Amino acid sequence: MGIKGPIQHLLHLEVLPKVLPHIYAWNKLYGMNFLSWRGPQAQMTVTEVELVKEILNNKGGMFTKRKPDLFIQKFLGDGLVTTVGEKWSRLRKLSNHSFHSDSLKGMILAMIASVEMMLDRWRQNKEKEIELSKELKLLTSEVISWTAFGSSYLEGQHIFDRLM
Repeated sequence: MGIKGPIQHLLHLEVLPKVLPHIYAWNKLYGMNFLSWRGPQAQMTVTEVELVKEILNNKGGMFTKRKPDLFIQKFLGDGLVTTVGEKWSRLRKLSNHSFHSDSLKGMILAMIASVEMMLDRWRQNKEKEIELSKELKLLTSEVISWTAFGSSYLEGQHIFDRLM
């Protein structure tokens, strides 16, 4: 049973060589999992699917996150990806239901539509420079609006403005 529908063409875009070309090259050279160095600190890169699942489940608490660099923290915010400990546990429990495959399947079309709207905006941009943090915040708000409320973020922006 393979993936069907609009998401299928996304899998053939080969995102890794474009977004992280060094990881892609090292993956081809050293294999699915390899050790690299970031200054004096060793860093293990894992791309083997079953091992990634085991690490992400982290049932025994053996795998720890390192504190993200300041620019990564600003880029990703103070959410599930960057937090640790009790706060991470609380956020994980809150978001767990949303990430079940049945929940995500219903959101795929809305996510694709939101990304396509963002890309159309970028194509029409005359200035040729885009403030990425603003765009990603807008994309996130758009996806949440469509998947949770069934309407565009731009249509209900005043609600989000009040929440901020």
